[in-house]
Amino acid sequence: KEVSAILRNDSIKEQDPSELDEVLDYFHGLVFQADPRRPLPAALEGDDRGIALRDALLQVRTTLMRLHNGDLDGTIDTGGFFGVLLDMLRMDLGHVLELMGRIAEGDVPPRTELSGGLAEALNRMTEKFSRTVSRLKADEERWRLALQCSRDGVFEVFPGAWERTFCSPNMAGMQRLSLKDLPPLK
Repeated sequence: KEVSAILRNDSIKEQDPSELDEVLDYFHGLVFQADPRRPLPAALEGDDRGIALRDALLQVRTTLMRLHNGDLDGTIDTGGFFGVLLDMLRMDLGHVLELMGRIAEGDVPPRTELSGGLAEALNRMTEKFSRTVSRLKADEERWRLALQCSRDGVFEVFPGAWERTFCSPNMAGMQRLSLKDLPPLK
């Protein structure tokens, strides 16, 4: 018996309800159970469409688990709508990870070529990050110029992060020391 015959509304009355329940339980388990271990129902044996549906669901499960674990390599053999969407998602996630790596290294691209909500969120994030970096660079340059042009000495201490302690050259000069001669703070 073909699954399509079992699942068609007009033929349900003619089929054994236990066969329909067995097939529905099987597919329900493939979709909703974390580790389905049910054997292929007898009603699906020899049914090419039912087996193709099972294989597609297993491929979707496998691909989603691989994506969840960060494995973005490999191919997605499932055809049709789900296969195309999964492959697009895999490629988009790969692109996002590549961009995130570039951003972590300080290379902030202006915009991504991705489309959809993920790309829009990533573009907003990179634009905000770029504005923040530009603002910090401008503040840093202003601070550097102020220190260079001022006759004041500046000493900045970061308790708990002594390696960040800062002493301007003018401050060292006021103390008649070179910067390397200043005692370490602890």
